[in-house]
Amino acid sequence: MHVRVEDKIENLSEIKQYPTTASGYTKFFERIAGYKAADFAAKIGVESIGNTRFFKNQVEKAGLRFKIVICAQCKVELERMESVVSKKNIKSLIIKIFLCLLLFMLLCCLCLYIFLNIYINKKGIKIKYENIKNETTIELTEKQIEIVSYIYTNNKNPKLKKLPLITDFVFSKNKMAYIMATFYFEKNDERNKKIRTMDRRIIIFGTMRNIEKNINYKDCYNYVISNSYFGNGIIGLVDASKYYFDKDYNCLSNEEFIELILTAINPSRYNIKLGNKRLIEEKVNEISKYINE
Repeated sequence: MHVRVEDKIENLSEIKQYPTTASGYTKFFERIAGYKAADFAAKIGVESIGNTRFFKNQVEKAGLRFKIVICAQCKVELERMESVVSKKNIKSLIIKIFLCLLLFMLLCCLCLYIFLNIYINKKGIKIKYENIKNETTIELTEKQIEIVSYIYTNNKNPKLKKLPLITDFVFSKNKMAYIMATFYFEKNDERNKKIRTMDRRIIIFGTMRNIEKNINYKDCYNYVISNSYFGNGIIGLVDASKYYFDKDYNCLSNEEFIELILTAINPSRYNIKLGNKRLIEEKVNEISKYINE
């Protein structure tokens, strides 16, 4: 028996011989079975001689592949077998390396995601309800909240969504929470004028995440509209409704309320007193129609 395993080839002193007796066949097949159990490719080639048929039958009973060759072909056949095994091993190695790299990348991404979650949550400001109450001057109706949601986000559903970190960062589904975080940071954190732009954005984003988890959407909308700029130096809906319509905010019609929210979105374009009245009227009619539907 001459054995080649991966890159190891037995030398002449290691070549084993087995007698063609019952005990010889037993030892021969035991050794072959050991290689098969170790998941090696076991193939047998034999020269065409007198007892080849008997030997072939014994080998096939043991469940092994068998090929009859002439002496000149033995070297060629063994080298071909070695090439097949080598290619199989290389392919298997490449697959294992690829899977290991893929697993490593997934673990790195998971660790990075966990780290970013912890880091951003720590950077965000913990919202205090007493600050929100002190800085909120209105209580909008459900219809008014729906109007604000549609104008700011193009969606009538005002409720805040709890989203995974990456989704929240990329798609910005909670615009009102982001605006609230900006206002709250400017009003309640001394760092707002001292830090760099990137640090500021991280703090506001982390604060927004805290708002999504802990603040009711109604409180969020009331806070934002209470602190929004309505042009002409006016802050908040209470003063804006008196300045533009000489009314309390809770006495405004839906159309008047829409005009004021448009002003908060873009004070120069939708300025009620100085802006393009036709443009404002068309936009109000468009929004009113959609809200009523």
